[in-house]
Formats: sequence, structure tokens, C-alpha cells
Amino acid sequence: MGDVVRLLACALSVLPLGCKRGDAGAPPEARAEELYRVNCAGCHGLKGQGPMFAAPPGGGPPPPRNFTDPAFQSSRSDAELRRVIVEGRGAMPPFGKLFSEQELDLLVKKIRSFK
Repeated sequence: MGDVVRLLACALSVLPLGCKRGDAGAPPEARAEELYRVNCAGCHGLKGQGPMFAAPPGGGPPPPRNFTDPAFQSSRSDAELRRVIVEGRGAMPPFGKLFSEQELDLLVKKIRSFK
């Protein structure tokens, strides 16, 4: 039950705003920041530090990734990051076609900026 609550809390923190397209004409850095803030920060933190909530007792899916962890950054390719954003993994929901190819590139660059 704790896993479900954790997943719902994360999903609800981003879904109401997740479909917001924002200002597509904004500078790339500002657009990347907005996309991350609206869609990712609810679970991964504004500074990419990872878990915004503790792992449930007794196991379950791992908590959200800490993007500031050098081991994480060096163990994932940009293509892997894109795939997880699109397809989801563990407790992270799939975002599917919510983002354009350009927006996916911006999100990957934003994730990389935390190293």
C-alpha cells in the first residue's frame, strides 16, 4: 500500500501541471528549467537531490534518483535517460509523448546540469 501512496503522491504532484506546454519561445535554459520544475521536481527535488520522501519500510520500488550523484550520472547514457522519461521505470510513471524531441533534449541537459 505504501508503494501505491508514494507513486500517487509523486504522480499527483506533477500531473496537474504536466500537460502545460509553457512558453515554447523561451530561451532553452529557461524552458529546460520550467519543464524540470513542472514535471520532475515534485519527486526529484528542485536541485535534483533525489528522494522527496523515504523508501517504504520492507522494500518496494527505489526512491527517485539523486541526479547530483556522480555514480548515477556516469552510469547512464543520454539515450537511457530519454528512454526512462518516455517509458518510465519502477515508481516513475511514463511520460510517453508528453514531450517533443527538443523538450526531451532539454530535460536530459537539465538532468546533466546537476552533476
